[in-house]
Amino acid sequence: MNSVFPGDSKTKPAEFLTEITKRLKLNAQTQILVTLSILESIEDPTMHSEVLKIFRQKLIDFHINGKPEQVPEYAIHRILYLFDTIPELQTDS
Repeated sequence: MNSVFPGDSKTKPAEFLTEITKRLKLNAQTQILVTLSILESIEDPTMHSEVLKIFRQKLIDFHINGKPEQVPEYAIHRILYLFDTIPELQTDS
């Protein structure tokens, strides 16, 4: 199975997300959805941890933004599920 970040690739999730955000001019809502998709599909535990940190920061930034755009209902359900199942999302660390 192909990975977004193949083992021999030097591309890191943060660099990939920064590049795709810049090239496609993604808004905050879409950045969260892309990061959520990558988070749920990545298999490498090291990469998963890195994407999880990025995802958490995207959510914080989205909230701080003031009047964020509405996130689709299916994404809200997935995000709430992740809050319930991933301890790193349940803390302020």
